[in-house]
Amino acid sequence: LIFEREQLNALAALSMRAREEGRSIVYLPSHKSHIDYLVLQFSLWNLGLGAPAIAAGENLNLPMVGSLLRRNGAFYIRRSFGGEDSELYSTVVAVYLEGLLRRGANVKFFSEGGRSRSGKLLQPKIGLLGMIVDPILYGVVEDGYIVPV
Repeated sequence: LIFEREQLNALAALSMRAREEGRSIVYLPSHKSHIDYLVLQFSLWNLGLGAPAIAAGENLNLPMVGSLLRRNGAFYIRRSFGGEDSELYSTVVAVYLEGLLRRGANVKFFSEGGRSRSGKLLQPKIGLLGMIVDPILYGVVEDGYIVPV
């Protein structure tokens, strides 16, 4: 990820508009490397925009690292929503995301689900994106901004 000053200024302006409107920004960065989310997070912090809530795979909830990530916005989710309790688990995650959107909190997740080992973009998984869009489509949340990064 390399940001031009114009892109950062546009992001700052969008953030101010979203805050005034009480709407969330959903950041959708690519996940080609571990540095991607660090650069975006640092850029948001540097602009004074605060850390968004970040959907992180439960595999990152490691001793010491997990609590550091959590303090910087991470919430942990399973890497797969399959299994016996998949309907319940999906509902809990969807309700949690809806709550973030209702509060106007910003959210970040990687649409590919996991990091690319080859450096190429992976096919997107639409589960979390659907959980973001559904409350808007059903009128539970007025609107939001989706920002591909």
